[in-house]
Amino acid sequence: MRTTKWNVFILTSTLALTLLGARGAAAPEPGQQSQNEQAAKKEAAADTSIYRVSYRVNELENGKTINSRSYTMTANIDSLAQARIGSRVPYSTGKDIQYQDVGMSIDCTLREQEGKLQVHTVLDMTTVASKETTSPLEGQPVFGHMRLMDTTSATLRKPTFVGSVDDVASNRHYEIVVTVTEAK
Repeated sequence: MRTTKWNVFILTSTLALTLLGARGAAAPEPGQQSQNEQAAKKEAAADTSIYRVSYRVNELENGKTINSRSYTMTANIDSLAQARIGSRVPYSTGKDIQYQDVGMSIDCTLREQEGKLQVHTVLDMTTVASKETTSPLEGQPVFGHMRLMDTTSATLRKPTFVGSVDDVASNRHYEIVVTVTEAK
């Protein structure tokens, strides 16, 4: 009988300590956060490093805007975001058919440096040149190519100049602007 009372006492004490320990873990002291709250805050902080990056490429001829294109993607801090838009144009080499990628290719990496947002851009644009541009090979297309690599310090929600490029084969001029906003 004495052993039974002792076993009941040990079992009751163990159960009480277990419940008190569980209650203490569930209810943090004032000024402290539970592990779930800390994890939620870290996840929310991670979400703030996701941005919407919008590029605008303005094409000008003789100082007048003749075309404007927009490209938008989401990007994380310190991760590469890419956009590839275009088509493949066939051309003959005389022996076989080859293909040239024509269109826009944008690589973007965002970084935070000294409290500022840095946008590293690699922008490649390949076009089929206008009919005025002639190929030394009759009937073959002439391809134009423009490449811009730049790192720009951006202010959120404000258009930021990335660069400008003249087309050496025409009177065309390209201006590139980027706008970075928080993704929601």
